[in-house]
Formats: sequence, C-alpha cells, structure tokens
Amino acid sequence: MQEDGNHGRQLSSQGAGRRGSLGTKHTGDMRDRILEAAARLVSSSGLQCSMATIAKEANVAVGSLYYYFDSKESLLAGLYTDVAQDIAEVVPVDYADDVGHEQRVRSYISNYLAFVLADPRRARLVDYLHDGFGGQVIGGEFHEIAIAKAIDVFADAQAAGVLRAGSPYMLSTFVRGVIRHVVRRMPLSDEVPVPELDVEALADMCWRAIAA
Repeated sequence: MQEDGNHGRQLSSQGAGRRGSLGTKHTGDMRDRILEAAARLVSSSGLQCSMATIAKEANVAVGSLYYYFDSKESLLAGLYTDVAQDIAEVVPVDYADDVGHEQRVRSYISNYLAFVLADPRRARLVDYLHDGFGGQVIGGEFHEIAIAKAIDVFADAQAAGVLRAGSPYMLSTFVRGVIRHVVRRMPLSDEVPVPELDVEALADMCWRAIAA
C-alpha cells in the first residue's frame, strides 16, 4: 500500500518486486536460488540445516553450492545481506518537512510491521540469522542504511520531545524485536490473515511503549 507522498511511504514486500518472498533476490540465477532455498530452510528449521540439504532444496549440485559459497557461514552472511537489503529498500521512509515526529515514528513502526506480515517467515529468519551471528552487524551497507535511518527518525523524535529517554538504537531495536516476537507466535495462514484490528493494536502498543 502507498500513503500520500506528503506523509512518507508505506510499502509491503511487493514494493521490491525483484525479490523473493523472504527478502532474497528472485531472478532465477543459481546463486539466488540457493539463497531462496536457504531462506526457506532456515525459517522453517533453524540454522542446523546442512549445506547438502540446502543444495537439495535449491535443486543444485553440492559442488555448485560451494562454487558460490565456500562455507555455510558465508552462505548465511549472504542471506542476511539480502534480507538487510530488502529492509533498507522497503522499511525506511522519506518525509516532507511538515510531517510531525510522532507520525514519522508511527509510519516506521507500521512499515516494519507490514514488511514482516507480508511473509511472517521473515520474523523467524531475521531472528535466526541475527542470533546465529551472535548479534553481530551482518549485511554490510544495507544493514547500516536500514539501522541508520531508523536511528535518525527516533533521534529526531526524541529531540522533539515525543519519545521517552533511552538510546535511539535501543528504542528502534525494541520495536523491531517486539514485532517479530509477536508475529512469530500468531496462528497465521494464507486462509486466515491477521485481523486488521490486531495489526493496528500491535502498532499502537509499540508506539505507546516508547512514547514520552
């Protein structure tokens, strides 16, 4: 969905049409097929999936997999980078000067929630990957773009007096973590979408938790 240009933009995963449902590129390229297969397996089974299992899921030879990724760690790092790129493209927003700081933070919360709900497996995928790297910053420039923009929005809102005390990094991380935690535990299916009332309530609870 798209908001009026005067209030930033709200995009679901459809806004990045060149990418797969889990945030990986979807071009038919063998490397991208491997990453998409790894995303499916990690989101459903965790990080214990083997390179051989990933190769089978991607319908490629194990040797081909190692041609693109020399280790499981490098494959997971590539997967995390793709997810970080999707977040950087979809979640951050640009605002007109007259948009208030509360609305900017609320839009960020709504965008991240829409990003996760577009494919709830992303909640598990992001958590597994982040935990698997011990909380390290993986994803290169795309992760930095996504995090830096969130920090800027939260820092500006804090300076304007609409957010509670605490580092902008912590507050934005809290919001993303709460959203992923709740979505991971929702009984979701294609046939039973999340009620709009629940989506609005979750976004509002996130805002109220960090509001001044």
